[in-house]
Amino acid sequence: MKGKKYFFYAVAVKDDVFDIKDTDFDEYFWLEYEQAKVMLGKSYQLKKREINLAMLEKLKEIDLI
Repeated sequence: MKGKKYFFYAVAVKDDVFDIKDTDFDEYFWLEYEQAKVMLGKSYQLKKREINLAMLEKLKEIDLI
């Protein structure tokens, strides 16, 4: 994980429908908090798992999810 940088974005959306199919992201899906936590917990890369779980918890802590 040395030298790698991770960027996390939170986006405020005014509409109930948010479609990112016309963006640079070609693989994506929406998950509820608990589903995301389980999925991230299965990562075999320890540091990547720690970083992503910490960010998920931070998003919940500041009430963005």
